[in-house]
Amino acid sequence: MEKSFVISNDSMEFVWNTFHNSTMLQMCRQMLNTHLLNNGIEFIKGKGNKPMKVDAELEDLVDEKWLPFCAEAIDSILCFGFCPVSFEGGFPSILKLGSYRLKVTIKNNAYDWKVQGMLDPGKDLTNCEVFDHYGMSPRMDGTLTSPVSKILPRLLFLKKLRETCIDMELRKANPHVFTEIKESNSTAHKEGVDYDFYADAGAAESRDDMQYSRNKSAVEMLNRQKELYEEYMGRGHAVKAMQNLNNVVQLPMGHHVVNPQMTSGRTDLVNLHKIIQEEICAVIGVPRSMMFADGGNHRSDKEGIHDSFMHTLLWYKKKLGIMLSDVYNTLYTETIMKSINFKKEKDRGRDVYELKRKHKVQVFFPVTPFVPNDQLRKLYEHGVISWDSFATYSLRNVSLPLSDKLAKAPPRDELLFEKPEPKADPKAKDPGEPDKKKRKVDVVEQN
Repeated sequence: MEKSFVISNDSMEFVWNTFHNSTMLQMCRQMLNTHLLNNGIEFIKGKGNKPMKVDAELEDLVDEKWLPFCAEAIDSILCFGFCPVSFEGGFPSILKLGSYRLKVTIKNNAYDWKVQGMLDPGKDLTNCEVFDHYGMSPRMDGTLTSPVSKILPRLLFLKKLRETCIDMELRKANPHVFTEIKESNSTAHKEGVDYDFYADAGAAESRDDMQYSRNKSAVEMLNRQKELYEEYMGRGHAVKAMQNLNNVVQLPMGHHVVNPQMTSGRTDLVNLHKIIQEEICAVIGVPRSMMFADGGNHRSDKEGIHDSFMHTLLWYKKKLGIMLSDVYNTLYTETIMKSINFKKEKDRGRDVYELKRKHKVQVFFPVTPFVPNDQLRKLYEHGVISWDSFATYSLRNVSLPLSDKLAKAPPRDELLFEKPEPKADPKAKDPGEPDKKKRKVDVVEQN
């Protein structure tokens, strides 16, 4: 019984938007693109080591279509773990997110991908292929297993932490003011404190209507003070004073301001960012110390950092090379077949796989070597590599164009190489031992 599932477009869009909104992930992406695609791509036919000569049309397509396709393929690998490729127009391109729907059927313990259109989900799109040989295929329930999907909880935690920090700073800039009133335990009201009387000389006794509460005249008293201030200081000063007096609020009777407890910022905020950034960079495969020079814990382990990034680039170089080779052989199948003499190859008894290995075209990334120029010079001086390899790798290390390479090597000294000592011949005479014939002659002469 076959089992099939559909990968949710909503989850793919969420991962895609998170990837493009994260500055940390964009720095890792830029680091990979720079080191992997800086020297372009080359085409090698069969088992040869020299780059294949391409025509002007393909050379133009490499810069306009193939290199952007490689950059988009890296984004697709990081976000989804697979690459939906379209061959429309005679060049490869990554399908735009939202323009397709992926359905996966499990056959013979393997995934069979179907690319369907959004307008007609039941109809499969032609001239499309999904590459998922990166070891990040989705699970049987449609859950993504890509690097970005693994670090989503860390990114969401950082986002929430930063939002709370911003909210705390806003509360500090515009704090809330609280007041409180202390209730008196005594039920008796004190004259002159809780209430008072209007001045009436003709009144013989105090009545309830003559009492007033002090907090009821707060607003009238404030307005009267404004009028007196305006009459005394003039209109100009009154306008300035009114702006300040508008911010004055008289508290009710018996209330006083209470200073609320202000929350302080986290003391471990920087360390939290460093730890989460280390996890993110470890999953992507780009060491954090290559992007942040803040004296982390691994600042002294330069060799380990170098090797870690080297293995990441070699992995992308191999996986992308396999995909690009299949794409090229698919697009230019007729061109490759025209250059093959099938009758001659059939007479030699070659099978299909041997013919494929002999005539297929492989795409190669000329990545900058992970060897400094000093070691390259030692390899060249000891005769391990040729002058052409030494000059090519040295120019790539310093990001100079290959057109500056000399055609021939400069003259070298004859004593550059240490010559091995000659082996001792067992039949050779010892220079310290005299000749036996000469000794006999001397003995005869003495006699």
